[in-house]
Amino acid sequence: MLASEPTARLPTRAELVRRPLPTTMLGGVPVTGFPESLPELDGRLVQALQDTELPGMALAIAQGGRLVAMRGYGTLTLGSPVAIEPTLPAMLCSLCKPLTAQAFLVLAQENKL
Repeated sequence: MLASEPTARLPTRAELVRRPLPTTMLGGVPVTGFPESLPELDGRLVQALQDTELPGMALAIAQGGRLVAMRGYGTLTLGSPVAIEPTLPAMLCSLCKPLTAQAFLVLAQENKL
């Protein structure tokens, strides 16, 4: 379960890249990130990786401008397998366009644009 109060401010990209993150195994999948336990969420995301055969994913949860949780799930294979860290740069390409469009529609509906 998520903490009701955020635990830290949102880190800068430089801070994220420098800080080593702990990795543990969950259901045979490496989980890398904050040491706080989010067992139900972790379990569901690991199960989603196993069900879809995706190599991995990253997750960040923020509340009130502060980072609550940050995790990487699975492995990336670039020659040899590497645990996915939430700070790993990723090519998102056009995956964010539908989310951005939805956010603009909501803001327009609320007359905030």
